[in-house]
Amino acid sequence: MNLSGIFAVLLGLARLDLGAAKLARTLKQCDLPSAFDEASVNSQSRGSLTTWVSNPISDASGEFGKNSGNCILLPNPAQGLPARYFCSLILELDAGGTVMLQGIESSSAGVEGTLGITGGTGCYEGVTGSYQVSANDGFDVFSYTLN
Repeated sequence: MNLSGIFAVLLGLARLDLGAAKLARTLKQCDLPSAFDEASVNSQSRGSLTTWVSNPISDASGEFGKNSGNCILLPNPAQGLPARYFCSLILELDAGGTVMLQGIESSSAGVEGTLGITGGTGCYEGVTGSYQVSANDGFDVFSYTLN
């Protein structure tokens, strides 16, 4: 590559860097909810794949979004231990964005699982962390707590 080619590449990288800086300044940041419950209206059946769409999520002040996702049944780790699920969730939050979670949940009430935050959009872009999740006895309410 000749000198003019190198200069063109450097100029292009500088423009790209400037564009990224402008974008970063325009992003709005939102606080993640520290704890919330999900009313599970359609995940009562057990099988190899459980899916749901738009389960309401709320805290003490009321509903603030929806949760959609799927869980795949994993092999039992050992005889007598509860089944585990690998889950992928999308939280659509009223504040203006989504948060994606993935991880292992238990099939036993009161047994916690950990879901890592794998990404976010809108005002949640760049968010990191994880949530502890557990189900009640009826598997109709899942509680999430930000770590």
